[in-house]
Amino acid sequence: MTTTPKESVADGEQLLTFDLARRAVSRNVAGPDEFDRLTAWCSDLVFNILSGHGDGLVHVVASALVTDPDTGHDDRLIAVGHSNIHDGAPVLAVGSEDAVSMALTVAVVSAAVCGQVGGIVARHHATGGGETVRGWRISPGEVVPLKAGEVFSAYCTDALTGEPLSPEPGVEYADGFPVMPR
Repeated sequence: MTTTPKESVADGEQLLTFDLARRAVSRNVAGPDEFDRLTAWCSDLVFNILSGHGDGLVHVVASALVTDPDTGHDDRLIAVGHSNIHDGAPVLAVGSEDAVSMALTVAVVSAAVCGQVGGIVARHHATGGGETVRGWRISPGEVVPLKAGEVFSAYCTDALTGEPLSPEPGVEYADGFPVMPR
């Protein structure tokens, strides 16, 4: 298989994101066992967000603000994942592009849990039609569902100017639901 320059850049960005997330988490945990427990907890968290939606496609964006332990600079990590939901369960083939993107999402969520602040937004494309957007704020040890108005404000405000934007037709902005793994 030939790799295009665009794919090489995407792969390089994924590797940098994985590396920075791993380093951010590693400096905040006591050892490999705690690291494994944290990433398993974050994997469960992402699973709970995915499986909390009905059948269809869920598009997830996770972001985290972390301090690079080598440079001391704050970096924003962003990961995008997709999963089909069938009978209430995410469907990901091991080694597939979706599985890799969800692994990257878990890495970013892990960094958010150990970092300063982060978030997850999930857009659900229901099998029967319709789209719903929900969000969660992540801080160390806490995942807080956003209210519908907060999700609406985030989606309907220009990030650069602060000016209001028109809502997308046919999109419902809904409350996030509790997702904390046990």
